[in-house]
Amino acid sequence: MTGDEQRDVDLEFEGFFKRWYHNGVRFGCSRYGLQEWEAEAATSEAMAQLYGRWSETGGELSRKRLFVHILRRRCVDVIRAQIRYRNLVRRVAQHEVGEVTDSLCMERVVVERRALPEQAHDVSEAAAELAKLLEDLPTEQRLSITLEAVGYSTEERAGLKNITQNTERQHLYRGRRRLEQRIREREQEGAAE
Repeated sequence: MTGDEQRDVDLEFEGFFKRWYHNGVRFGCSRYGLQEWEAEAATSEAMAQLYGRWSETGGELSRKRLFVHILRRRCVDVIRAQIRYRNLVRRVAQHEVGEVTDSLCMERVVVERRALPEQAHDVSEAAAELAKLLEDLPTEQRLSITLEAVGYSTEERAGLKNITQNTERQHLYRGRRRLEQRIREREQEGAAE
């Protein structure tokens, strides 16, 4: 392709880009429920792929169809990535809750100098009780507590949850306070009986 032909392609693509970029973002937001930044990323990727295949397509209508086709695929890829992330977070939270509650209850037994074999039933009951209390927390707070108990740092937890570190600290703080309050309420109920 000569310099003049390339310049013509670039000008033609620039006009197409100006006409269709914002429409692509709106399409991603309204049709697929993406956040604006996700729709912008999907639209930019679709435009980049279209530019790579620009000379293969002929005419405005076929380019528009190709753009929409590529954009749909990119939007679906974003949604699939979100689903994989949510499933990963849910699996981590579900898997870690059992381990965390068991280890916390075992630590309590050792600290209180009870004999472990004789107290095995109490430990399993306490673990089940703690797991139930954790399950009652909002998902974000429960996830923060369980990941922190397993050893994830604030930065790592925020990265996993795709939120800022300050928001993660709030989730952890509020979750701890709510869990402590529920434990106190249960202890008071037990003392009243």
